[in-house]
Amino acid sequence: MNQKPPANLPFLFFRTITACAAAALLALVCEPEARAAEAPAPPTPATPAAPAAAAAFVLATDYAPADGVNDAADALQRCIDENPHRTIYLPDGEYLLSHPIATPADPARAVSLRLADFAFLVAAPDWAHESAMVRLGGIHPANNNRAPGSVWGLYGGNLDGAGRATGISIESGRETRVQNVAIKRYHVGIHVMKGANSGSADCDIRDIDMTDNNSYVRCYSDQFSTGWLFGAKSDNADLDGCFVYWWDSNPGKRHTAMRCEGPFKALVDDLWAGFRDTKATNAVLLVGEAGGHGVIRDLRVREERLNAPEDAFRAHFTGRLHP
Repeated sequence: MNQKPPANLPFLFFRTITACAAAALLALVCEPEARAAEAPAPPTPATPAAPAAAAAFVLATDYAPADGVNDAADALQRCIDENPHRTIYLPDGEYLLSHPIATPADPARAVSLRLADFAFLVAAPDWAHESAMVRLGGIHPANNNRAPGSVWGLYGGNLDGAGRATGISIESGRETRVQNVAIKRYHVGIHVMKGANSGSADCDIRDIDMTDNNSYVRCYSDQFSTGWLFGAKSDNADLDGCFVYWWDSNPGKRHTAMRCEGPFKALVDDLWAGFRDTKATNAVLLVGEAGGHGVIRDLRVREERLNAPEDAFRAHFTGRLHP
């Protein structure tokens, strides 16, 4: 016998369905939290911190003061000695030197000194040394330009000789580089000394800002069209025992030992101009303007190899011509 369903059955059915949906929805919302509580997700790996910008260099200020008051010479020398084959960076500041600092020429120990634009190496008030403030190749001499580390030097910054000191000496090594350096108030700016390369220190010097007296001692200019170029004002330029040499003398080339853009006013002692033969046009001195009070004393050159008609050296020459 069939019985009619209760009149409230659809309501009960809907209420049952609604309750089930609510439970399912609650499960969907709460399940992630439950899972997280039961099994925490592994932490995201931390991104490695970027290395400090100075990590590529040895910071000189980790060793030496740069306050212009306390002596930095011993500390800088220790920095050089303890960091072979490294680039040593000197940030802005004043590094007071009571005595010279020296770098090794041995490729296994060599360092490069890099100075910030406003880093100053300053000779102390009690400076009493004949040696230069910075002696490149002054320790562990070597004659090597093939081993890794054999090309090194000093770059940038300022040297202040305070009217008492020589700025830089180059004492040994091969192809030692000195570049973008300002040298002020010095006794001698750059002294290229006898070195390990058959008596030569062998160096590459460029973009140097020097005032007062531009002195070049035993400098060698090799294979350039012009060995020494003076600007419009050559006052206070001084060449002592320097030499220039050409290995090739192809026809049509010009080989000029010294060229001055204005009148010649330099003082030149014992210059050696090594002209190979007369295939090239050879001149000791070319000037942009006649006159000037410059003097050339004791010239080493083979006179029969001088063939430039405009060579002006005889107007300034005194002393002896050596073959």
